[in-house]
Amino acid sequence: MPTCRSCTPRPCGQADSAGRTALELFRSSPERFELRKPYFVGQHALAEAREQAALPVFHWEEPENSPLKRTVLYDWHKAHTRHIVPFAGWEMPVWYTGVLDEHNAVRRAAGLFDVAHMGLFEVSGPHATEFLDLVCSNYARWFNPGESYYAYLLDPDGQILDDLMVYRRAKDRYLVVDNASNADKDWAWLDAVNRGQVLIDRQRPDLRVLRSATLRNLKDPASGDDMRVDLALQGPASLAILQSLTDNPRLKDRLARVPKTGLTECELAGFDLVIARTGYTGEEIGYEILVHPDRALAFWETLLEAGGLFGLQPC
Repeated sequence: MPTCRSCTPRPCGQADSAGRTALELFRSSPERFELRKPYFVGQHALAEAREQAALPVFHWEEPENSPLKRTVLYDWHKAHTRHIVPFAGWEMPVWYTGVLDEHNAVRRAAGLFDVAHMGLFEVSGPHATEFLDLVCSNYARWFNPGESYYAYLLDPDGQILDDLMVYRRAKDRYLVVDNASNADKDWAWLDAVNRGQVLIDRQRPDLRVLRSATLRNLKDPASGDDMRVDLALQGPASLAILQSLTDNPRLKDRLARVPKTGLTECELAGFDLVIARTGYTGEEIGYEILVHPDRALAFWETLLEAGGLFGLQPC
């Protein structure tokens, strides 16, 4: 029968030569045990010890009376429409020329959306994939650099905290885009899980992350040159608009080869960009473009100027 080193030569569920059970051994010498291992033979003999080492349940309360936030494009919106309303804790434009007009622009040409209110996190380091596989409903390890996937963020009971888009930039570097209304809560949950501070499994209440990833909020000024916000260029003319910003035939071809849900990184018209062929309008051609917030207004205006020939409208 298999044995563990802590109670050799007896099985974990029985007493050792001194008559001590596994639980008594744990109480007397906890340093000899690593309860956070995903599994080991005889683990059920330590169920009571696990309860004693249980982590606290994550708790989140939305701040009351928080002031509405504004994206870096707020002043531009204010100058071009009176239709700005509270949305997910932000002051956002609802439309410029009209809902039907902008709908038709996206279906027939292209529309440009400010989605800089969305949350944007980076998960990186040698344990980034392991961490995302723990907290997300989809498997990061199934996707290669240059690909993205949709996933749920779940609590220990399998309840949905949020839905996400995860972009794999490199083997050990991911971008996570979440909903604006949940961004603060999602960040608090991910950070607490990563630090091993909250319950993640009710059957294993002591279970925690053993090897942390590196987490950064890319909307936090502390991220410096790596800061990013999201703009969405959607509609059948989107690719042609992007290609019009460069005379480099190789870059034009590279943009054309980005598959659905794929992404590429490039410098386009002097802007350092992450360009992902994703979006929520249902169009076959459409992109979410991540740009530094300090350059977001200039890039927005550059797109509108170049896209005017193609029928691009702000939406």
